[in-house]
Amino acid sequence: MIFYKKYFFIILGFIFSFGFLWLAFRNVPLTDILSYFINVNYYLIFISVFITILSFFLRAVRWQILLYKKEKLHKTFHILMTGFMLNCIIPGRAGEIARPVMISRNPEISLFEALSTVAVERLFDLVMLLSFFFILIFFIHIPEDLSYKFGDYVLSRQLLFDYVSNMALIAVILFLCLLFVFYINKKKVFGLKLFKKFEEAFENIVKGIDQLKNTIILIKISLLSFIIWFLQICSYYFVVKACAGIDINFMEAAFVMIIICFFIAIPSVPGFWGVWEAGGIFAMSVLGIAKIDAAGFNLFNHAVQMIPVIVMGIISAWFISFKYNKMISQSHKTVVRHK
Repeated sequence: MIFYKKYFFIILGFIFSFGFLWLAFRNVPLTDILSYFINVNYYLIFISVFITILSFFLRAVRWQILLYKKEKLHKTFHILMTGFMLNCIIPGRAGEIARPVMISRNPEISLFEALSTVAVERLFDLVMLLSFFFILIFFIHIPEDLSYKFGDYVLSRQLLFDYVSNMALIAVILFLCLLFVFYINKKKVFGLKLFKKFEEAFENIVKGIDQLKNTIILIKISLLSFIIWFLQICSYYFVVKACAGIDINFMEAAFVMIIICFFIAIPSVPGFWGVWEAGGIFAMSVLGIAKIDAAGFNLFNHAVQMIPVIVMGIISAWFISFKYNKMISQSHKTVVRHK
């Protein structure tokens, strides 16, 4: 019976894998991407992909630190990659919820603790994005009359700053929540007496952010966050260098990446296909690059940045499924042995 179950899950895994691939690429103009593959430096593309995977490995290191290293690094990495893969193919950034659910299979990590660590990650990512943006706009001027139409949206300087303001507000709210939790936990203000379930949930949320009270840990998380985003810029820059006809420097490549990161907050299809390219075209128009050249580059760059994440995510999902089924099989054998 266990034998048949094992093969059933393998077949089911294949079905899910092909389903994931279809969801990921159903909105992608593959012919346009393939035509852009002709005149690129594949050595530099390989370096870009390697840097992208390295940045995700460092994300796993950062997450493991926030989780008090209760989970092994390789499993943390696989769960993180699975989550980001789901972000690429399912609307609503479902991977941000899937990650805590998967990691909470570990009996030492509660769901609320895992959720709070993801919130901390997002706070540090937002701070890095906003910091890079405010530094870059001192050197790169965005014309007030520049615009680019995407669906029902008109991408412009005003819309960009609206999204930046929204992101800054979210960062401030998250930061205030952290301070509130720190203060409640330390001072026990208000004599707060909650129902037992709420008290347990609150205590687990506190566990997820308690690491930040340690100055050394806080420095490590901050440094890792900076390196993660710096590597992501490097990945963009190597794609720029690999493509003929696109001549921008490192700082300008950083500008393009940051603008895309803000504009993909616009509701769109899974994987951000369309809005990613629109944000990139707007950013490159600021730099004086023709829209037709910018469109081709951003479509190709989008594929280079996303396909490795999807592929690694599917591999990671297989790994997690295999380990989970193996664990169930071993527990079943143990039960039978005891009987």
